[in-house]
Amino acid sequence: MGRVTLMKAIISLEDQNRDFIYCDTDSIVYKGKMPNVTIGKELTQWSIEQENVSINVVGQKTYQELLQDGTVITKCAGMPSTLKDFVPWLGLYDGLKIDCSKPHRDKDTWAINIEPTKFTVSTKAQPFRRSS
Repeated sequence: MGRVTLMKAIISLEDQNRDFIYCDTDSIVYKGKMPNVTIGKELTQWSIEQENVSINVVGQKTYQELLQDGTVITKCAGMPSTLKDFVPWLGLYDGLKIDCSKPHRDKDTWAINIEPTKFTVSTKAQPFRRSS
């Protein structure tokens, strides 16, 4: 039912080809007139998270919002939250590599060590990998 509600909202935009920018499972980014939705706090109602923002859409679950006060909000699935504040406006792109640290369990001793690594932004589907 969520997908149906989302699609109805997108279809209600005045010009879907021009006004629709991006959607996720529970949100729409659009320009122009508000879609035909009910704003409120009840189940099945919508809320307005941001208005009058610029957006840099890289891919699924990977985008940035530039608020009017200059604040940059970076949304990137899998990116550690500690890294999101360091990505400048328009600095998010597919293939971006960012130095970070990640816990790694030693397979012999089971000790957990923090090791340097790189987080790579990828908008492509990732296969599920089981550790051996």
